[in-house]
Amino acid sequence: LSYLPLSVLSRSYGRSDEEANDLWGWTNPTSRRDYAIIGVRSGTAFVDITDPVKPIYKGKLPYHNLVITRWADVKTYGNYAFIVNESYYQGMQIFDLTSLENNRKGSVLKETAHYDKFNNAHNMVINEESGFGYAVGSNTCEGGLHMIDIKKPLNPQFAGCFSSEGYTHDAQCVIYKGDDERYLGSEICFAMNNPSVSIIDVTNKAKPMLLSRNVYPRARYAHQGWLTEDHNYFIFGDEEDEKASGSRTTTFV
Repeated sequence: LSYLPLSVLSRSYGRSDEEANDLWGWTNPTSRRDYAIIGVRSGTAFVDITDPVKPIYKGKLPYHNLVITRWADVKTYGNYAFIVNESYYQGMQIFDLTSLENNRKGSVLKETAHYDKFNNAHNMVINEESGFGYAVGSNTCEGGLHMIDIKKPLNPQFAGCFSSEGYTHDAQCVIYKGDDERYLGSEICFAMNNPSVSIIDVTNKAKPMLLSRNVYPRARYAHQGWLTEDHNYFIFGDEEDEKASGSRTTTFV
């Protein structure tokens, strides 16, 4: 339908040869306009894709302290974007997405708020149902779940750590609705803890509890995964199993 080169995403700020690292989306609940949110090395770019044939580059939010990074991640909660990256002084940026409606096209944008209880993180996980965010792969909590209450997006509060499984590369956290009645209604995180998948009950943020550590054949680097809609199966992939064992690309359940 259309194509925007990375050079366009850096017209307001950054270099023309930038690389992208992440992609998320948001729909304005009032105007119903759709936006793509794209992480690149120098910041987060925003594109109005309401008309997919004629996308509109709205601008870029530079990373905190104008850092440059290869890896970044963005998620949304309500009308706000939460942005982390692996540069040491990033912390977590919060950006009011409703401001995109009125800003001039191609603007250099400013963060709305900032959270500084960690410096860098690889990924940001948000459970929209509970109003909690989880920074993973950060310089805190041994790289595990750094839990944040984001119900008041402009005033996020540290809620706890889960560190006993070490570095977490990615996770999905949900209010569990699957067939195991013991955990119905509990907040459960499914975490990619190299080289296993860890399942953690985080209902009590002060006392998160490891429920199970799951290993699998040819495990090398548990990378990403997602629950089925009924919460009965977790589907995930390993980033390095093909290279390490010569196996074909495999999806694990």
